[in-house]
Amino acid sequence: MAPGIFCVWSSSNPDTTPRTDGGEETFNDAITALPGVVRSYHIKQAEEHVIAPPFNHDIPYMTIYHVADAKIYEEKEFKDLEAQWQNNKETTFAPRFYEEIELIEEEGCENMQPEFNDLVAVLTAEAPEASTQFHNFHRDVIVGSVRECPNFVRARLYRQVGETQANDKVSSPVMFLHEYSSDELPWTELVDVGMTQEWQDMLESGLNWQGVFYHVQSLGKKAKDDK
Repeated sequence: MAPGIFCVWSSSNPDTTPRTDGGEETFNDAITALPGVVRSYHIKQAEEHVIAPPFNHDIPYMTIYHVADAKIYEEKEFKDLEAQWQNNKETTFAPRFYEEIELIEEEGCENMQPEFNDLVAVLTAEAPEASTQFHNFHRDVIVGSVRECPNFVRARLYRQVGETQANDKVSSPVMFLHEYSSDELPWTELVDVGMTQEWQDMLESGLNWQGVFYHVQSLGKKAKDDK
């Protein structure tokens, strides 16, 4: 299987959420220690957005773990970890596995990874049957514009794999991840996208999709070691 990510949406920092087994090891420590996990970073929802809240999944935190093989979701270690951080009334814990489908990367950025406070854009499409339509719109219109931004590093397309626990705030079977080498939103390029006919067509299509901006808050141990 292709590379992928283990993605966790949460209403609080998962490293400060108590484990149900009483252990002191943080969630991030446990995940990054597993074989096959390449790097990780923890991000928090930015204050500025192109589209105002409320969002489909208005959850302020995400932690993204890059894995060498998306099929790692079948490993017992991951299933056991998920059971140790159960949902409760105070926090939302929504883990998802995604397989990488497409990578669009600027030349010379192969070894460039997100750093503290860098901007990360997360776009989600909620309807799998419309994924091809949104995929083309994303690649040709959105990425075609934002890669004109001098701080654009890469865009990735992911498709969800494996079984997940039900969660009414996070469904996102298709996800697009943009990384920038700056904390600034690419306003000019996004305004250009909003002026296209394709943008208007997508707004009128009825497809449930959105884009949310985040800033990197911390790097996992393996990401730090790579620097």
